[in-house]
Amino acid sequence: MHPIAKPILIGVGGLLILWAAAVLFVNIYLQSGAVQTRLRDTISREVGAPAQIRQTYYTPWSGMTISGLTIPGPSGFKFPILEVQKIHLRLDLFALAQGRLVVKNLSFISPTLAIRQTEPQNKPQAEPPEPVPANESPVLTALPSDHLPGDASGLVQTQLPSSPLKPRQQMPPAQIQSFHVQNGRAAFFNTNGKKILQIEGVFVSAGHHVKKQFKGSYRIARAALWSSINSRDFSGKFEWDSGHLSLPDIQATLADGPLTGQLEWLPDNTFGFTGQVANASIQKLIADSGVNANGAQGLLNAKIALEGMAGKPESFHGTAEVNLLEARMEPIELIRQLGELLRVDELRMLALKNAEAVFSIRDSRVTVEELQLTSENLMIDATGTAGFNGDLDMNARLHVNDKLRKETRGLLGKNFQPSETEGYTHMPFSITGSLDRPKSDLLDKMVGLRIGQDVGGLLKNLLRTPQKQKNKPASEANSAP
Repeated sequence: MHPIAKPILIGVGGLLILWAAAVLFVNIYLQSGAVQTRLRDTISREVGAPAQIRQTYYTPWSGMTISGLTIPGPSGFKFPILEVQKIHLRLDLFALAQGRLVVKNLSFISPTLAIRQTEPQNKPQAEPPEPVPANESPVLTALPSDHLPGDASGLVQTQLPSSPLKPRQQMPPAQIQSFHVQNGRAAFFNTNGKKILQIEGVFVSAGHHVKKQFKGSYRIARAALWSSINSRDFSGKFEWDSGHLSLPDIQATLADGPLTGQLEWLPDNTFGFTGQVANASIQKLIADSGVNANGAQGLLNAKIALEGMAGKPESFHGTAEVNLLEARMEPIELIRQLGELLRVDELRMLALKNAEAVFSIRDSRVTVEELQLTSENLMIDATGTAGFNGDLDMNARLHVNDKLRKETRGLLGKNFQPSETEGYTHMPFSITGSLDRPKSDLLDKMVGLRIGQDVGGLLKNLLRTPQKQKNKPASEANSAP
């Protein structure tokens, strides 16, 4: 062995031993009860809720790792507000030695966020603090640890006469150079605990540009609204500047049609969103909502503009428009049942020449300003409201022309009222219940129009239980009727 090699190997071995010892020391320090408590209290103070941490450790390749972070939800809510499998923090050790906290990279691995809308509460206004006399100045003085919300070494402000004591210098706020989110999930619930929005497969990558400003990109695998409207493959750029979030180029897919939009979120939690979808498949849209889409076809175009304050549905206001092209679909269940009853194909499956709707959003409900469906011999129009909780309260009209009345053998039209459209008569009916279980009095009005031999016999033939055929003598069975 070369005479110089042995000292080099000893030096390298000594450095490796020191490095391993330093890593071991750091892990022992991080896993100590005092550090765990201080870290947990710091997170709890920042998020305003008690936090739970399963483990904290350090590795040279991933930096500091917080494992199993959980923030429980409020009383009566079965899901935690936040669950994170792992949080990786890579710190700048040289900056830390200088008293600055610089996070080179902050990564959230498999976070799950659950937010429930709370009922607004009228809280009494706090009394304004008494003014400080001119000859007195506020100073910081220590209180017993059982009075402190977090770290026992913290200080609180009290009104005392002037004192030579000086407040303890605190470490400046942390500077984050980049952060990432891997495979995140989020769910939003209404006040009744029903899921409104679910987001899955969230990936975010962002870097720090200037003070309090981040720019980056995001990807979302799937977003489901009311478990019925499913959008996929969200992507785009975003910018965060002192609480102002901007998503200028939202790109996604809704029922095989392109969805585009823009979102602005301000520091006071007010937001503005505009979006549009073009040529979405009606069959795909119906199938994604869990409804049988057999026979449905056509394309959907829609636009929406919405503004308000997050967490306050009563502040939401906006407009929406929907129209269908070359649409063919089953009507609402009551009209379809009527078509089965009367053997009228047009009532079983609507081939729409025109289908459009205009909505306004305000006062915690969606108002149907105009809804019109027109087929060859039938029209349906409606106005009314749908609450954010899913409740329906709508007034509708069924219009039929002379041709359809003849096909229904006189059932339709006897008690119908004259329509403003020439050649048509109409019957008003109501739609109530909820979005997932709508109810209507249309069929009751139809059946109640003419209780006679035709309708009664048709209902009996449709609903009666099949009777077993009695055995007959062979001579009768072979005889001609």
